[in-house]
Amino acid sequence: MSEPLSDPGALRIDRSPADVTPAAVVDLPPRWPAVVRAELVRRHRLLLDRASTVAAGPVLDLSLPEQRQQLREVMSSPDPTAAAAALGSFGAVMSVAGLCRLADLGSALRVVATMLVPDGEVWLVEPGFAPGLAATLVASGGALLPPARGVHLARDVPATVRSVGLRITDVERFTMSTSLWPLRRFTELRAVKFGRPDGGVS
Repeated sequence: MSEPLSDPGALRIDRSPADVTPAAVVDLPPRWPAVVRAELVRRHRLLLDRASTVAAGPVLDLSLPEQRQQLREVMSSPDPTAAAAALGSFGAVMSVAGLCRLADLGSALRVVATMLVPDGEVWLVEPGFAPGLAATLVASGGALLPPARGVHLARDVPATVRSVGLRITDVERFTMSTSLWPLRRFTELRAVKFGRPDGGVS
């Protein structure tokens, strides 16, 4: 069992970009505030270490543009299941603000679940809002702000993860210290594809 995430209660992030040394090149929108980018770089490094340690197979990192493009190609294939099988199986799939670059979160996560080995893990850090007024405001007014263009912010990521048959084991909702309100709320979660003897997902 991996180390649990922080207290699932709201956690406010107030960190200077100078506190974070860039690690792997995370593909983040260039117009996002420095404090948001720095915190996501930090979390990406931690999740990559965790996923690489526990994964029973290769790690697909959707934070990186070339690996996210592989997922897009599978999703757009006439037979996504066959395309996913041709790409191979993964012990873990992770994304730090990568899935928010894809228009259809449900389809992306269904393909992710297909590519995971039994008991494979998903590690996500994504912007998101539970359904309600805040999500409506982000989806409408927030999408007009330049830093929010081209990304999908007002989505209930945990609910979508559950809907494709993955079981969430840890979740943390945290708030970024930024004046750009559509980018304040993020969710970090870990989910597992529990295998059944018939090869299905529990």
